[in-house]
Parts: sequence; structure tokens; C-alpha cells
Amino acid sequence: MSGSLNVIALISGGKDSFYSILHCLHHGHRLVALANLHPPLNYAEQDMESMMYQTIGHNVIGQYEAAIGRPLYRQAITGTASCTDQDYSPCSNDETEDLRALLQRVLAAHPEANAVSSGAILSTYQRTRVESVAVRLGLTPLSYLWQYPFLPPPLERIDSVSGLLDDMAAAGCHARLIKVSSGGIDASLIGQDLAESRTVARIINGARRFVARNQHELRAAIIGEGGEYESIAVDGPFPLWKCYLSVQANDFQAINGQGGAVHGSIPIPTLSEKDAQLPTQLRVPVLLDSQFLAVKSSMAVQQAGASALYPIIANTRPGHLPTEAAMISIPMDMTGTEHHVAIGNITGGQLLIVGEPDDPTQKTIEVFGDLEDQMLWLAEHVKQSFRVLSALYQKQPGQEFDASDVVSSTLLLASMADFAIVNKHYQAIFNKTNPPARVTIATNLPPSVKVSLSILIDLRPRQTRRGLHVQSRSYWAPANIGPYSQAIAAPLCTPQPHRPNIDFDDEPELVHMAGQIPLIPNSMEMLSGSFIEQAVLSLQHLWRVGQERKVDLWTWGVAFVSAHPDTPNRALTAIDVWQKAHLVPTRPLSDEDEQDLDPWDRQNNLQAASQHSAVMAGEGDHIHVLPNLTCFKKDEAGQLAPPCVVAEVAELPRSAPIEWWSTGLGNLPRSSPRIAAGSVCCPEIATNIMEVRSLKWMGKGDGTGTIDNDGANFFTLAVFSTSEMIPQRLHEWMNRILEPEYADGNPKRRVVQGHCLVAAGADGSNVYKEIESQDWMKGVAVVPCRRLFVDDVEGRKNSEAEGAHEAVLVFLLRTEHVEPKALEKLHGRRTWWDKKAHSQRVHKAMLRETKAAVAERRSGDILLEE
Repeated sequence: MSGSLNVIALISGGKDSFYSILHCLHHGHRLVALANLHPPLNYAEQDMESMMYQTIGHNVIGQYEAAIGRPLYRQAITGTASCTDQDYSPCSNDETEDLRALLQRVLAAHPEANAVSSGAILSTYQRTRVESVAVRLGLTPLSYLWQYPFLPPPLERIDSVSGLLDDMAAAGCHARLIKVSSGGIDASLIGQDLAESRTVARIINGARRFVARNQHELRAAIIGEGGEYESIAVDGPFPLWKCYLSVQANDFQAINGQGGAVHGSIPIPTLSEKDAQLPTQLRVPVLLDSQFLAVKSSMAVQQAGASALYPIIANTRPGHLPTEAAMISIPMDMTGTEHHVAIGNITGGQLLIVGEPDDPTQKTIEVFGDLEDQMLWLAEHVKQSFRVLSALYQKQPGQEFDASDVVSSTLLLASMADFAIVNKHYQAIFNKTNPPARVTIATNLPPSVKVSLSILIDLRPRQTRRGLHVQSRSYWAPANIGPYSQAIAAPLCTPQPHRPNIDFDDEPELVHMAGQIPLIPNSMEMLSGSFIEQAVLSLQHLWRVGQERKVDLWTWGVAFVSAHPDTPNRALTAIDVWQKAHLVPTRPLSDEDEQDLDPWDRQNNLQAASQHSAVMAGEGDHIHVLPNLTCFKKDEAGQLAPPCVVAEVAELPRSAPIEWWSTGLGNLPRSSPRIAAGSVCCPEIATNIMEVRSLKWMGKGDGTGTIDNDGANFFTLAVFSTSEMIPQRLHEWMNRILEPEYADGNPKRRVVQGHCLVAAGADGSNVYKEIESQDWMKGVAVVPCRRLFVDDVEGRKNSEAEGAHEAVLVFLLRTEHVEPKALEKLHGRRTWWDKKAHSQRVHKAMLRETKAAVAERRSGDILLEE
């Protein structure tokens, strides 16, 4: 992933695109060309008011070719904003496709180009369109300014609302305002230099008139991200700038435009050659937020003063788990409610019926081909599931369920060496905008099984979901250049159908997260350092994605660690990092926050932070607070840190040592909190089953204090023994959390999404085999692991020595209320998912829809009945 790239720089004339070029050069990349889109030649106005491109000042753009000393390619904008969704799917007449045509011209002249840079900072609308074009053309998108105002400041300065402008000025960048669109920013600023402190001060004062109490919006307004103003770059540091544009403030003629906007008209400026200078040192954000720098420092101080980490608390059973995991079966099955369908453990096996139809010795066996075969069959299983669900829900043509409705997936490989082939086929399945959030590991699968996939399908309208799929390199978090999003946020409750103008951004959300490994975001290289440093960085990635999606609480934390001789100590380190990340405040608590916290929260949060943190974090209130304890009901103490599970597996992507994964709850109400937490169903470890935590969303209510049935419950359950009583105890526990049954015997709640982590040695396998056929295991993703560790919740609650219990099974479960009609539809008519019948449907579909060559390849092997 590392190495120098040959970059095409998209320029609009504004400050951001040129400052982004400086960051490209800072990271060793080579600038090969400039590219710009402009209004049609016969366009009468100075500004097209494009939703995608800055066009004001387009008459100046031609001067940049000589000023920068690189070839400039320009093209007229012929399309319109025909696709105005925040996320972009290619549309032939959209103005975004003009960018594709322009870059194709540049590539024809510069075939060595392999990357494209843009100045996107906070605009998802702009970033996703540049990424769409770049990825389709095989170019690496670079957006080094992405989320820049909310990243930790460079070492050279303290945190500031105008930090980006300060860093531009320090680098020697000069840009003048050429358009003002906000009433808060005076038109007299037209032509003023953004590198001058008095100009920035006037912009800050103007912006404060409208967004004084919201630092997030204030920082965006100060850099013009809301369209408050636009700029034209006139000078920058040598050697990028060989000449500067000779233009002064009085050269701008102010012209009143539409909607109160004022723009400056200037003649084409002359160029003046710059003297050779030493390059200016470019400021870049530091790698770690103060919160995670505090965690790292605390871990270092703690380990320096300790001879050993906290101990692993031994199992109550004799012996220990073997290094190699034993094989277990992972049956494919499904479950669902009226809102979701979970399909667990989809593999590429084919059912073969051996013997004559009337022969009593006839039997059905499942066989697996090579990896390519398995992926083709797996893909067809998924597509067939969409078709059947669409028929069950009577979807009209064009509205059928498809890959766009999958919000999360768990992908298990027998070997990480197969990743490239698997990913190729996976991408063919999930080729829509905002593919599902995904966690990928390599582990010991059953014999002959090369890959297993579990998915969650959201049956509700697609417009209720918000995806985050950042494919650009930046300083923020690793780019996901592939068929998975960093996060998919979906309503935690069902949006009210009688509220057509509902703003889904304000609704409580369940945030499905992708796994995060310790990649350095700006280079996509693996961090080379200690395991502590890698655990901290990868957890920060999870945090940053969660904060961008407004996650308030995590339901649990899972650290997958690759097989290593020191796994027990690594497990303890990961658990400690997880707990400290919850103890260190995201930012100093304000007086208002202090008033919102009840005495338990104040005492335990702040006291624990002072005890466990060597450095207290200090961020402004532009950073989303995570965790946010004000979301808990006041009569609920809860637990500060959700349970942490460490699972040792064979290997992780990119040979990473650790991969963090979780599910978040976001946009939770503070004024009327509805989150309740509890723990420990069986209070003594001797029982060998412990409910580590339950987290219950109590539903939205109807505004009168009545709670509806729309709540969602989350449970973490650990099993520590292989006692013959364990299956019965598990059954009793599940009956309790599924609540009293309806009169017809059906439960009021169902497990609609879950993971069963199995320490698949002899002990874990034996327990699993006793419960795998239970109804509540349907649709649950089974993840064989080598060893499992769960944090010592009891010790943590009682302020005793921290440590971890070694477990044989861990369940991570979400339950939903289910209406009888949904049970009748999805479970009363289960014949569609009968393994034999479903496989036959898939086979017939394969024969119809796959290429003739593929069908011919299998013709001698498939013996399925018609």
C-alpha cells in the first residue's frame, strides 16, 4: 500500500485544493498534472452555482499552469446535479460524470498517473463523487484534509477554531476571498487575504453570530464548508509555486448576486516569478487524539511500574485449550422479525442426493468444491435469498431486496491467503453504494469449508439508513478501498409512517461497524510498534468512525487477535486499553455536563479517570463525546466500560496483530434517557455462566410516558465450563431474555442478530454441539476461535484486581420485539429456507443464470433432483 504515487490534482482555484497538493508532496507523492472543470464557454454568469464544483473565478484558472509548472487540463461542465443524494451512484447526465471524462483525458496523456487529490474537508457530497470516479478509473483517491478541523492539532500549535487557516498561513499559502454568501461575513471582506490574522478574526466574529454555541458548526463555517465564502489561491510556498498571481484587494470588483451573495470580479492577473526558497515545514496532525494519547501514556506508566500484567483468571474446568482449534459444524440458517432478517453461516456447499428417489438408502450429503466454486455458490445463495424475501414481502418490480439492504456482514476465511479471490467475488455481490460494514478474520473452519458469510438484512426503507464509506487516504482513519463501509447507521426504532418529513439524522440509531486494524491512515501502512501502540491506534480508528456517526455508547467490544505465543498477555493488554478508553474523558466536562451527570457517574467516571490516566484528555466540544453517560436512565448506574471480549484467531487482514469491532448506539436522547444497563444473571462465577452485561433500549414511547414495544436489547453472555448442566442453563437464560410467550407459544422477542464465539477446542466444541440446534441459534454467526478471554467484570465492579476469565463460549446477541404476523411470515413458512430445498433452488438458478462454461464445468458433479 505504500510508495510514491503519481497524482492528478483537482483544482477549483480555492485554497483547499492547493493546500491538499502540499500534503501530497509532503508524503513523497509526485504531482503530474492539474485538472479543472469550468462553466461552458457560452455561459453568461461568473458562477454556475454548481453543487459539486467551485466555478467562481474560473477566468483565473489558466494562470495556474505556469504558476505551478505542471500541465493543466480543463473541461466544460455539461451535466447537471441530477443525483442530489449525499452518496453517489453513477448517473450518465450528472455533472460528476464530466469529471470522469476529464480524468480520462488526463490519463491518456499521463498513463503513469495512479492517484487523484481533492480538497474535500467535510463535504461527503463532494468526496463520494470524487471517490466514485477515481475508483472506477483505478486511481487512488487522496483527501488529506478530510475531517481536518476535528483532528488533533499539529505539534506546532494548540487547538484552535481556525486551525486549518492557521496552518495554511504558516505554510505560506495566500488565498483571497472571491465570494461571500453568509450574512455573518461582511461583503467588505471580498479580496482580503486569508493568511492575514485580521481577516480570519472578522470571519470568526461573523460566524459566531449564527453558530456561537456549536463549535462543530463554527469550525466548519470558519473554513467556508457551508458555502459561507469561497476563495481564490494567489500564492504558496516554493517549490510548488514557481510564480505568484499579482493581485491585490482593490483589484476585486464586488458584484451582487442571487440570494444576497456577493462575488468579486477580477481581470486575469499577471504572474510574478518567485525567488527560490527553502521549503516551508508543513504542519500535519499528530497521529493520536489526546484521549488515546492519554490511554497510551497510562499503559506505558502502568507497565513500567509493574512486573506483570493482571492475571488470567483460571477456568473452573481442568486442563487448557489446545493451540489448534478443533473442527465444529456451522449450519446455515436464518431468523427474522418484521424489521430484520439474519442469515448465518452461508457456505458454498452443494447438497448432493445420492440414490434413486424411492430407494430407502437414499441420502443427502454436502460437498465443497474449490474456492472459486464455493464463492460462486455462496453468491447465488445470497441472491436467491433476496429473491425469496422479495416474493414473501410482495415487492414490486424495481423495489426488490438486494445487496443495498444488507447492513453488516461477518466474513470468515479458512486462510487469509484466499482473501484476494474471496474479495473479488464478494465485491461482485455487494457492488452497491455504501456496502455493508464488515469484519473479516481467518480462522479454523470445518473440513473443506473455505469461506463462511453471515449477513443482516434491514427490511425497512433504504432512505432511513446512513452509510459511511470513506475510500480516500487522509489523516482521519483508514480508507476502505473495497466492498465494505466503515459504518452503516440504521434506525434503532421503526420510524413513524405518519411522519413523512422526519429527519432521520435525529432518530436513535444502531450503528453497524466494520473491523479496524492498526493502519496509519495517511499511508495505509501497518503501524510498526509495540502491541500496546497497535491496540491503541486501531481502537482510535473505531472511536473516530463512531464519533463521526454520533455513537454515544458501545454495546460491547471485541478484539480479534492473531495467533501468538503471548496471546494471554495480549488479551489482558487489549482489555486494559478498552477500559481506559472509557475512563479517559473525550474532553473536559463543562459545567452543563457536570449538572447532567448523577453522583454515581460523576464519582466513578472522573475518579476512575484520575486513577487510571497518566494524562488527562483535553478536547473542545467540537468532538462528539464517546461514551456519553447522560444517555443512561438516572436510576441506572450501568457500567462505565461495556464488556470486552478477546478472541484469538488464526490470522487477520494485512497480517495485523489486532482488529477491533463493535456495534454502537447513536443519537440517543438526553432529555429523557431510555437506556438501562444491568449485569450478572448468575452472581457467582462458580455457576460457570455469567451475563456480563445487558443493555436495553426502552423504546421511544408516545410522548405520554407510555413505552412502546419498539425496544432493542443487547446481551453479552460468557460460558466458562463444560458442565453437563450448561446447555440447560443456557436454555433457561434464553427463555428469560426472550420474555413471556404469546398464547400460541411463540416468544415476544427473537434473537435477530448475534455472534457465537466458540473456543473450538474439545471443551468449547462439546458445549456448542449441545446447543447448535436450538431455535435461538438460528441466524447466529458462529465464529470458531482458538481461545477466548472476557474481562473480569465482577472484579472491576468491586474495585478488585482486574484481569480476565478464559471462556469456552461467548454470545453477543441483540433481540427485538416480534409480532405474531412476522413469525407467521418468516417462521411459519420456513420451507423456503429448508437446507435441501433452498440448495435445490440455488442449483436451478445457477443453471439458469451462470455462464454456460461454469454450468458445464459442474455438469459432471451435480446430482441434484429437479
